[in-house]
Amino acid sequence: MFTLAHPPAGFTENPFPHYDDLLAHSPVTPQPDGSFLICRHADLNAIYRDTTLYISDKKQAFAPKFGPGTPLYEHHTTSLVFSDPPLHTHVRRIMTGALTPKALAGMEPGLIKTVDTLLDDMPQDADLIEDFASIIPIQIIGNLLDIPLSERAPLRDWSLAILGALEPTLTAAQLQRGHTAVSEFKAYLQDLIARRRARPGDPETDVLTRLINGDAKGQLSEIELIQNCIFILNAGHETTTNLIGNGLALLHDCPSQKAMLLSDLTLINTAVEEVLRLRSPNQFGNRETTAEVTIGGHVIPAGTNLHLCIGAANRDPEVFDNPTEFDITRQPNRHLAFAGGPHVCVGLTLARMEGRIALGRFLTRYPDYILSPGRTPGGRIRFHGYTSLPSRLMNSNAPKNWTYPPSAVKLALKQQNQPKTRHKMQRSILTLSGIGLLLATLTPTNVAAEAKIYPYPASANYCPAGLQPITISGVICCGSPNQSMTYHQAMAHPAPKRHVHRPARSARPTCLPGTKGCTEY
Repeated sequence: MFTLAHPPAGFTENPFPHYDDLLAHSPVTPQPDGSFLICRHADLNAIYRDTTLYISDKKQAFAPKFGPGTPLYEHHTTSLVFSDPPLHTHVRRIMTGALTPKALAGMEPGLIKTVDTLLDDMPQDADLIEDFASIIPIQIIGNLLDIPLSERAPLRDWSLAILGALEPTLTAAQLQRGHTAVSEFKAYLQDLIARRRARPGDPETDVLTRLINGDAKGQLSEIELIQNCIFILNAGHETTTNLIGNGLALLHDCPSQKAMLLSDLTLINTAVEEVLRLRSPNQFGNRETTAEVTIGGHVIPAGTNLHLCIGAANRDPEVFDNPTEFDITRQPNRHLAFAGGPHVCVGLTLARMEGRIALGRFLTRYPDYILSPGRTPGGRIRFHGYTSLPSRLMNSNAPKNWTYPPSAVKLALKQQNQPKTRHKMQRSILTLSGIGLLLATLTPTNVAAEAKIYPYPASANYCPAGLQPITISGVICCGSPNQSMTYHQAMAHPAPKRHVHRPARSARPTCLPGTKGCTEY
């Protein structure tokens, strides 16, 4: 019988054949400690949505694991993911208010800048985890909480130690590392919160200030405030690092899918969803029964801990055609990587944006990257990813000193023939495939030119004669600006409708294959 406490050899490195076997022969598996392992998509989906029969509270399960009153016990029984209403409802409402579409749109330029800076500075022989994937979420979560850059160094190690304590079995050393990490992180946050109370940030963008202020329903207690700040880091770090690392590994190992994505970057969103399905960063969730239930013919008593195997559910052949295949065009894709129901991941839109921008911009910069020998799996059961992905980065496509326009500028750029001055910001109406934009551009010299954008040939690492690679919103194209054309800094905003010029369809710019006109990928 399969047991999580003593899994088969090689399970942490490659659990997926074992998931397939469990789905086929034992989708509901009793465990020696009285808990149950649940694997079917339909069962997980139903459990996630029923908060009456299945609760997230883990006081009963974590008391013997961590010890009542210990740092790990306090954290994992107070944070959002392991709490139920009313605390869950209150904390989630505050967090959701800081992750609105407007707030996320405001984060995107900073995220692009972070990714591009990392790509600029990466050595030819790079570790895609240490040098890229693990840095991005730390910076994004640090920005969300407005943690000073000089104080972010310990965050990753704290997160790894605290989340590592959620593994089914722990050594004494792992347990102690987890307790120490919570204590150190808690002490740091007490000081940071005191400083923030003295000098509050903007609650529209500073999640810590928002959490301190509370909402109309009241404020969080000091312990609730501290432990949910820890949760924000933990939830956003390990999973996003794994999403990016797993995506780069899958695309490398499936060259036909990588070639398809490079030829049509409008597939980046479905590609991210497929990475989330096939290599879910978080492989397991948990619930506890409040009454006797029957699942898959097994009568399960009240108070039973359920191990919800997300990694198996996302390979369920009852839901997914060819579930073991990596297919970046898969639609629909009803994976459970973000759980479901009232506890669906509060940061799922941010995680998707990080995955889309990180993978899209990496691929356009280094389409021919090669993973070197020595990739190191994370060695965990609950979280699936890599601690190291050595690579050789070949044939960078982007000029070092190119400044990329923000995401509002789509896949094509056509600049009107207007002179620009050195010191004055001027605005002009642009038409991008029938979409009117009001563009404010600061350029260092008088430039008057038209930039025509052509599809970038994915099968070659160069543009045709006279053209050069231009990256716009993570999409690489071949452009033909005149010799003096530069884009020093660009900010785009919707143009007033009365100014929008919609050219005839035949006059619209050439776009990447598979796009409708020139639309955001």
